[in-house]
Amino acid sequence: MYPILFIVIPLLVAFLVAPLRGIKIFKNGWLPSTLLLLVSGYALWLLPKVFNNPINQTIVISAPLGINLFAGVLAISLILIVSVFGVVITSSPKMRGYFSDGGAPTVLVLLHFAGIYGLLLSGDLFNIFVFLEIASLSAYAITTFSDDAKSFEAAIKYILSGSLASIFLLVGIAIIYFHTGTLNLAELSLVSGSIPPGTMAIIIIALLGAFFIEAELFPVNTWVPDVYEGSGAAVSGLFSTMTLTATLYVLFRVITVFSIGEDIGSVLLWVGLISMLAGELGALRQKNLVRMFAYSSMAQGGLLLVGFMAHSNGGTVLYLFNHSAVKAGLFLILSLALKDGSIQDLRGIGRKNPLIGFSAIVLSLSLLGLPPFLGFVGKFLILKSLIVQGGAITVILVLLAGLVEAWYLLKILSVMFSRDECEKVIPKSKSILLLIPVLFIVITGLFPKTIYSYSNKAEQELYNNTVYQEQVLGNGGEIDE
Repeated sequence: MYPILFIVIPLLVAFLVAPLRGIKIFKNGWLPSTLLLLVSGYALWLLPKVFNNPINQTIVISAPLGINLFAGVLAISLILIVSVFGVVITSSPKMRGYFSDGGAPTVLVLLHFAGIYGLLLSGDLFNIFVFLEIASLSAYAITTFSDDAKSFEAAIKYILSGSLASIFLLVGIAIIYFHTGTLNLAELSLVSGSIPPGTMAIIIIALLGAFFIEAELFPVNTWVPDVYEGSGAAVSGLFSTMTLTATLYVLFRVITVFSIGEDIGSVLLWVGLISMLAGELGALRQKNLVRMFAYSSMAQGGLLLVGFMAHSNGGTVLYLFNHSAVKAGLFLILSLALKDGSIQDLRGIGRKNPLIGFSAIVLSLSLLGLPPFLGFVGKFLILKSLIVQGGAITVILVLLAGLVEAWYLLKILSVMFSRDECEKVIPKSKSILLLIPVLFIVITGLFPKTIYSYSNKAEQELYNNTVYQEQVLGNGGEIDE
């Protein structure tokens, strides 16, 4: 059981693409989705094994020195989720068209997978930086898959924002190492209290600045709509389903490692609320659907930060699962149906293609957090935690954001089921992939106990620094060297 295989296999396959590009699986564009299926299978096999016995793999020396990979319930769950719904995106006709020659696009997306898995597994800040750079550099190039002026403009904006995040992160890492002599997260959770308060403030600003940019949070997320629009629906689905999920996880891990106090915690809660409201209001104003769902993703990131700061007893992780599933499905619909990006491109498509229509309804209701879908379970637990903490205002704001979200989602659904004739013909074979997120959302919504034990365990794994320290630095957990 070696977590490093999640990283090594995509890298190895990426380097073998050139000599093997003549094989049929390469020509048909199925290689990335096939790899994701294999990763999903490995993660599914590994998940019950790490439930009570996380794997702490240390390479080179031993923790806190060397490369530390921590495969707990949360990391493996997220690898499974992003891989399964990554299959939905990478199997879309648009993405397979990019991959059909087995050339640079295939290599880039495989490198991106390796970076994402590295972020989810890394147990030290330096390797978080390395894998973030791998994921980011490949993402900049992935943004240009459309090969037009708008995509290149989007890539430039992405590069500028990503470079700023890298600078913030490097500054934070340098200061941390100077004062503690370690970058291992478990070790830092032990010694961070010895850092002078003024220095700690600079570290927190640097790290939060970096991960706020990457996790698309207010006030450093103005680049997101332009990047999503320029990238196109299919690529944006990859970013929302996989990249955003991984960067939110790293942000949450950093917050808990440094035991951020109540005052800063309150600030982060309000940052989440503002991100959520700004995202939903921004989405309401959009005419381009890809931009609309870019703002929606920003809003979801804000809600997830609110849930995390409220200690939602598994609700945040469940809603993160829901976000990945919903956005994979919605962006797949957009990639199949859009011509110029207008909402009018969807006229009558729900009537003409019942599977797309049914899927859009299920995905939208789950995004709104309505029963009997997975989104309801996650959102209910988040709201319950806010109520327990006496946060009446925060509950009202979350509900208001939901009303705004309902307004534009219902507008989209009304257009999809209008009596206007749909001009675009979408074969049912191309929309069959929608069954993956739809069935996941319905089954886990009707039977939430099937995954609640994993989501609750995963969330507690984040909050409990003592257990994390024992598993990485002590004898708790399995250590492979």
